[in-house]
Amino acid sequence: MMTKKLIHVYTGEGKGKTTAAMGLAMRGRT
Repeated sequence: MMTKKLIHVYTGEGKGKTTAAMGLAMRGRT
Protein backbone atom coordinates (compact mmCIF):
# COMPACT_ATOMS: atom_id res chain seq x y z
CA MET A 1 0.00 0.00 0.00
CA MET A 2 1.47 3.33 -1.03
CA THR A 3 1.10 6.41 1.10
CA LYS A 4 1.06 9.88 -0.35
CA LYS A 5 2.93 12.60 1.50
CA LEU A 6 2.13 16.25 1.01
CA ILE A 7 3.84 19.37 2.25
CA HIS A 8 1.82 22.53 2.71
CA VAL A 9 3.69 25.82 2.93
CA TYR A 10 1.94 28.88 4.29
CA THR A 11 3.69 32.15 3.51
CA GLY A 12 2.85 35.82 3.29
CA GLU A 13 1.99 38.77 5.44
CA GLY A 14 -0.63 38.84 8.15
CA LYS A 15 -2.21 36.37 10.50
CA GLY A 16 -3.59 32.90 9.99
CA LYS A 17 -0.56 30.92 8.83
CA THR A 18 0.15 29.19 12.14
CA THR A 19 -3.54 28.58 12.80
CA ALA A 20 -4.02 27.06 9.35
CA ALA A 21 -0.98 24.81 9.79
CA MET A 22 -2.15 23.63 13.22
CA GLY A 23 -5.64 22.89 11.90
CA LEU A 24 -4.18 20.89 9.03
CA ALA A 25 -1.94 18.94 11.41
CA MET A 26 -4.90 18.11 13.66
CA ARG A 27 -6.96 16.87 10.70
CA GLY A 28 -4.04 14.78 9.50
CA ARG A 29 -3.79 12.94 12.81
CA THR A 30 -7.36 11.65 12.78
